[in-house]
Parts: sequence; structure tokens; C-alpha cells
Amino acid sequence: MGYPVVVKAQVKVGDAAKAGGVKLAQDETEVRLHAGNILGLDIKGHVVHRLWIERSSDIAKEYYASFTLDRPNKVHLGMLSAQGGVEIEVVAEQNPKPLRSCRLTRFAGSIRDRSSLGRRGGIDEQAREQTAELLVKLYDCYTTGDCDLAESTAHPHARG
Repeated sequence: MGYPVVVKAQVKVGDAAKAGGVKLAQDETEVRLHAGNILGLDIKGHVVHRLWIERSSDIAKEYYASFTLDRPNKVHLGMLSAQGGVEIEVVAEQNPKPLRSCRLTRFAGSIRDRSSLGRRGGIDEQAREQTAELLVKLYDCYTTGDCDLAESTAHPHARG
């Protein structure tokens, strides 16, 4: 594995990075140190039992995508934003306009429909095809996994 790598807590809750659940490691010693510190960490009532370790990327831009169950309205939603990342809750609260959503009954159409959501979500034209592919995979995860939430922070322009 090449370095640097990211050591990330695998918990079903947001803001893992803010709680110390995501660390950058430059070598094997740091991977072991960060893994030891993150395993067993309590993040919003969820104890970390699993880690994800992957090579770090030089991120040029982040997008956010999710499929979720809107319980009060009893509908499934697809959401997409060109202002992704770990602060998506802040984006939704302070400036919800960039966060686009649609009911899944409309969303379950063709890749063209998904690309249309990308355009409405402010996704750069050169990243729309890759974003549409990600949405297909994320939707498949959401439906086959019988999830209440499936989300991804995508880095379509990632280098590294």
C-alpha cells in the first residue's frame, strides 16, 4: 500500500472526522497508532469496531450523494449536491439550494434521468457521467441492502 493513507472509522453516523474517527497516516507506524486510537472510540453512541484504510487522494472537488427514507413523508429520496463533504449537514441548513432531491419513484429511471439530476445538482459537466454511474451503484446498494440511508462523498476529479 502506498502512503499517505486514510484511516477511517466505519460507523453508521455522520461527523466521524470531527470526532477523531478519520486520520491521515504517512507510514505503517502512523497507521497502527491511528488504528489503535480509533478502534473502540465512541462516536455519537456508536463504538468503532471496523476501519477502512485506503490510499489518500489529492481532492480537487467533492460531491455528496445519498438515498434515504423520509419517514415523516413516507417517501424515498435521492439527494445530490455539488457542495459535498463532511459538512453536508451545514450546507443543508445554511444554504439548502445546492442540495437537490427527488422522489425515488421519479429517480428510478434511466441513466439520462440521473445525469439530469446531476445537472440540476450543479455537478460539473465533465463529472456528470461518472456521477451518474456512482448514483446507479449507490441506488443499487440502497435497494439491495434494504437501507434507510446510503450516502457517498464522491471525488470525481481526484488525483493520486
